[in-house]
Amino acid sequence: MHDAASARLYEAGISGRGIIGDGHPLETIAIDEIERLHDDRFEFCRVAGYDGKHVAALVMACFNEFGDLHDLVAFSLRSGRIATYTGRASMLGAENCFRPRIDLETPTGKSPPLRVHATIAGWLRSGRDGVFIFRPQAAAPLLQLVGPLAVDCPVFARKLAEQLTIQPPQLVCRATHGSAAA
Repeated sequence: MHDAASARLYEAGISGRGIIGDGHPLETIAIDEIERLHDDRFEFCRVAGYDGKHVAALVMACFNEFGDLHDLVAFSLRSGRIATYTGRASMLGAENCFRPRIDLETPTGKSPPLRVHATIAGWLRSGRDGVFIFRPQAAAPLLQLVGPLAVDCPVFARKLAEQLTIQPPQLVCRATHGSAAA
């Protein structure tokens, strides 16, 4: 990782596990030049040969709820914008959804709620505990299965509840032709 990016992460309070994860090589944050595509996806400039409007971004692996590599996520320290490589991921930390959660301070026999961070920096500062959601509608079905979610402030709780509300699909009644209506 570039020294300037490392310094910015440390200034933001991100170090240790936030940068290297649990030590698996895929969990380490890298920095690379990316080209943002129109649909919140990105391409690596060095691979595609883009000369256009590229940005330096932190790039990290994104795992699914089973812990399998699911996508790559790029995060610009300058703008705060997020993009994915394949467009499949909806949150960082999905691998934490079904991991055992133990609260040693208040042992109740119940699993404590899954922590949801309002910012990617907050998720990294926590050592990648919980999740950071960047596509709420896509993340909502999985989070419904996980159980209670914990957030740090009521304003974010209201915003998140609204974002995670799944709207029903449009329903169309098929007309019955050629039969007598009872």
